Amino acid sequence: MSPPLLEVRELGFAYGARIVLDAVGFGMDEGELVGLVGPNAAGKSTLLELVAGLRKPCRGSVRVQGARTTDLGRRELARRVAFVPQSTPIDFELTGRDLVALGRLPWLGRFARPGPADERAIDEALEELDASALAERRVTELSGGERQRLVVARALAQGGALLVLDEPTAGLDPAHAHALLDAVERRVRRGGAAALVSLHDLALAAQRCDRILVLHRGRLLSDASPIQSLSRERLRDVFGLDAELVELRDGLALLVRRAVGGPTRPRLPDPDAVR
Repeated sequence: MSPPLLEVRELGFAYGARIVLDAVGFGMDEGELVGLVGPNAAGKSTLLELVAGLRKPCRGSVRVQGARTTDLGRRELARRVAFVPQSTPIDFELTGRDLVALGRLPWLGRFARPGPADERAIDEALEELDASALAERRVTELSGGERQRLVVARALAQGGALLVLDEPTAGLDPAHAHALLDAVERRVRRGGAAALVSLHDLALAAQRCDRILVLHRGRLLSDASPIQSLSRERLRDVFGLDAELVELRDGLALLVRRAVGGPTRPRLPDPDAVR
């Protein structure tokens, strides 16, 4: 029996004595689009960086396709995991196509140029993100939303089995936000891949994700379907909202009545350090 594509076990992380994540555990299989939500200072970005192998856990482990991320070299890790951070500063005079082509580097030998398969992957990623018209434009001349689409296209071109995306829809208009998640979902549904996506937009997460992880003050409170994870009680206690998910014929909608104050805080040592 093959291992899960992603397996997170008892994951803990701290800055000195300040605990950021406490005993977080979950798994993912191929074909899943999983959302990660939580209020500000929940620890979402830190968790995604640990999953992507950019940080080493203080406790527990992250395994991708059965291998610990801490045991993998940078090239092999990049072949398995494609990561999109919240922000990607780009100061070089690259074209949009040059930026997306960087996703193919883990698959190229030293000084090797992209071959036909690499060029196809780049073209497909640009098309999937509705970014073909940006291919020959200088990235420094583009809007933040246009750059973000190219950065996600780079991750798709990279071809890793696990996509890890930290707020990929930030700065995008609603049409391009849905189009971006359409592209991620197509990549996941055709097999061989899964995606873990952090989102602040709870309605978007509920509409598009198979499961939702709710992270709050460093602890994983829920790993379940959208309707279960975003219950009325959890929306109130974690997000400070008088709201509920409503099941419609074509999907789920989030009905927000009002804010009811700040979210509650489980007891954790030095919680103000949580990102």
